[in-house]
Amino acid sequence: MKAHATRRPYSIPFIIIFTYSNQYVKVFDSSTGQLLQTLVSPPMDYSKKKPRLSDKSLVSKADWSQDGKTLYVINGSRYAG
Repeated sequence: MKAHATRRPYSIPFIIIFTYSNQYVKVFDSSTGQLLQTLVSPPMDYSKKKPRLSDKSLVSKADWSQDGKTLYVINGSRYAG
């Protein structure tokens, strides 16, 4: 979980928190705990008889940029170069 302070227009500052795993990146308002947005989530895998969420790794890292203005996500796919 990583926090970042920001300002809403014409209101008091609040903290944005994001969490990530190998398949999800989610952004929350820390004052309410409300999910603001899911940035990355696994697609459905229809290759099996019963469709289910894919188990492929989608995220290897997520963090704030040095200036704190941008959240970046690095793809979890490993490509042989």
